[in-house]
Amino acid sequence: MIPLWEPNPSHKTPWVTWSILLACTVAFAFHRTRDPFTQREWLESMAFVPALLDSGAETFGPWARAVSSLWLHTSIAHLAVNMLYLWVFGDRVEAALGPARFIALYLSAGFVGAIAQWATTPAANVPMVGASAAIAGVLAARLVFYPKEPIAVLNLVKVDRLPAYMPILGWFIVQAVATYTAFRNVAIGRTAANAAHLGGFFAGLALAWALRKSVRDE
Repeated sequence: MIPLWEPNPSHKTPWVTWSILLACTVAFAFHRTRDPFTQREWLESMAFVPALLDSGAETFGPWARAVSSLWLHTSIAHLAVNMLYLWVFGDRVEAALGPARFIALYLSAGFVGAIAQWATTPAANVPMVGASAAIAGVLAARLVFYPKEPIAVLNLVKVDRLPAYMPILGWFIVQAVATYTAFRNVAIGRTAANAAHLGGFFAGLALAWALRKSVRDE
């Protein structure tokens, strides 16, 4: 199930969601249009690398990279999938929380995702970039606030409107299976930071649950 759009958008402009979309797109374009040396240098300065935390080689701050890494992506497909999920699920969550709490939830989920990745693969030298963990927190908040309201999804070869909890739980199952597979096969585990995705999701779930009584009806 691939989410396509929000059938019931909020009545407020999601400025934070749009700003994140723009920032990630501009960062990707700037990064990928540099020469190979500059691309590598920028990646090494902004990506989160678990192994650097204990090596003493970290100069940008042990956890600052957990935030800076959220703005870079490795490919157009990586960027497109993340931005699609943010565009579909971010609108209602931002309207419910308000801009300040929305960005706080987004960054917190991304940060906790990095902690989860470090806790599960502390010796990993593979740079971790992407907004997936932060967006996972947004999905969790959508699950808490509006689980039964529909989302338009591509279901096999047709477009359906399904309760939001169905594509979100489908995403969660995929991530859980991928995380398990990564632990069973280290080579496969190097391709995606699935533990970070789950960490971001549970962080968003906890924060959204704590804030559920104060959400704004849209």
